[in-house]
Amino acid sequence: LSETRALMFAVEHRYYGCHNMSACPYSPSDEKPLRWLSSRQALADLATFQRHATSAFGISAASKWVTFGGSYPGMLASFARIKYPRLFFASASSSAPVQAKLDMTEYNDLVADAYALPSVGGSPACKAAIARGHAEVGRRFSSASGRAS
Repeated sequence: LSETRALMFAVEHRYYGCHNMSACPYSPSDEKPLRWLSSRQALADLATFQRHATSAFGISAASKWVTFGGSYPGMLASFARIKYPRLFFASASSSAPVQAKLDMTEYNDLVADAYALPSVGGSPACKAAIARGHAEVGRRFSSASGRAS
């Protein structure tokens, strides 16, 4: 970013890069392939990346790092600032679910309403069709025969 003399890095969660198997943290024969899939590990990875990039690119120790993200990456961005304040000067987080809540219906309701908005290509019929589909999936999951189909 020439106007700010800043570098910008886009860091991908280690499991979300498995479309490129050379970057994937597990192999098909791994007995516990999800052992590193946690927000704690993602934060540790981000701190490791910051240290690596600072060294690899000759970035001054006085340079300020700012994390950005939306939704889950927004949560990680804010937590990185909290957990590693000496590494990350600031955080910009949008729509970050920083307060865990079981069965967060408010989010589901908001998304469902968006399916009905013509401004994003939705319609009431679209919202109803998705609701019927979700109800059918729920119905099938409620029985052993449904789960098998």
